[in-house]
Amino acid sequence: MAAAGSDEPPPVLHRGLGPMTKCRSCGKEIVFAVMASSGKKAPFERDDAGEWVLINGTASHQGKAPAHQPAENTVPRWTSHFARCAYASTWRKR
Repeated sequence: MAAAGSDEPPPVLHRGLGPMTKCRSCGKEIVFAVMASSGKKAPFERDDAGEWVLINGTASHQGKAPAHQPAENTVPRWTSHFARCAYASTWRKR
């Protein structure tokens, strides 16, 4: 994320996604997207080996990324922040 007073523009995300924000518990940069399967919002973090693709604000589970895909053809991959955050259970809605 661009530092305060920096001339660097904020990162560009796919249409329909909000701005990157930080997890209020662990500080990791995350973005919220709607889960295609449930229609509920969930936090995601950028991860090249992630199994999720975020398009137009919707998270779609795509499985593991292809191992030998040229860099120019890759789609940004994401991982559910709930899978990694040590404080996920305090935020998960039941």
